[in-house]
Amino acid sequence: LIVRPPEVIKSVVKYLSLSKKPNNPSPLMLKNFRLWVRIMLGMGVAIAFAVAALTYSNLRNMEAVIGEAERAELRQHVEAILVSVAAETRMAEALSALVANLPEVQARFAAGDRDWLQAQLLPAYKALETGYGAVQFQFHTPPAWSFLRLHLIGKHGDDLSSFRHSVVDANTQIKPQRGLEVGVGDLGARGMVPVSYQGKHLGSVEFGMSFGQSFFAAFKKNYGVDAGLHILRNDGFTTFASTYGDKPLLDPAALQAAFAGKPQLADTTLNGKPMAIYAAVVNDYSGKPLGVVEVAMDPTRYQQALRQATRQAWLTGVLALLFGLGVTWLIAHAL
Repeated sequence: LIVRPPEVIKSVVKYLSLSKKPNNPSPLMLKNFRLWVRIMLGMGVAIAFAVAALTYSNLRNMEAVIGEAERAELRQHVEAILVSVAAETRMAEALSALVANLPEVQARFAAGDRDWLQAQLLPAYKALETGYGAVQFQFHTPPAWSFLRLHLIGKHGDDLSSFRHSVVDANTQIKPQRGLEVGVGDLGARGMVPVSYQGKHLGSVEFGMSFGQSFFAAFKKNYGVDAGLHILRNDGFTTFASTYGDKPLLDPAALQAAFAGKPQLADTTLNGKPMAIYAAVVNDYSGKPLGVVEVAMDPTRYQQALRQATRQAWLTGVLALLFGLGVTWLIAHAL
């Protein structure tokens, strides 16, 4: 080799390098396959990745849409409770306004004629109590002294100003008040209107409508969902009324968050059945937080809709993948 010209040496080296083959060639190397197979593999991987990505993205969007639909329905049930409460308090205020503007009632109230007011108004209250859900009917003198309780004959003369702030506001602001407030008989849907006679303010008259266990039982019957109200007291939340027992469904931390104005959504079981829970704050007559209302709904139909959408999405994805591979095979084989 030493005596051969350099050009010959270069040619031999080049020949040896081109003719060298791997000892154990891998059968998976793309260069060992035909062109149409390599096209099939490349396009197949691309199509499979695209189909999987689109299917997964669509499923996540579908899950979000179904979840939002579930939350929207739960929110509507909470709004229905609040609307019902507003209707009850408006009716209470309307009844109070009717009585407060009767001239004879104004004159007798100004004269302090408790016996006449009781004799004339008690039959009307009994009719409202029996057929329309009235549970309270009373007169107050400023700032919040009980003058006459038609729902509790014989009990009067006590000072309510320490806890009946709506009565104090009605008599100091000379302005009607309505809403939820805790009283002697616990929480009530109340409406009160100032009473005056010959330009002089006398006090206020108040009606209270039924808002308790019967209210929530009727709500469950009408809407098919469980509901309850939990009032915040010094030692924590106390169940005022509910259709699912005497304890909240959510833990204290979640109730505190709902009370602070952040609605809570959770999943749990009730009597062995899955339940979706939604909790939101309830305000008193003045707009201050009073408690938390919970609604519990069976989420089965939403879960079934999500499962059906998942099956259809993956089936559509597989069919799209097979169709794409078929078209790719035809094109690649022709090439």
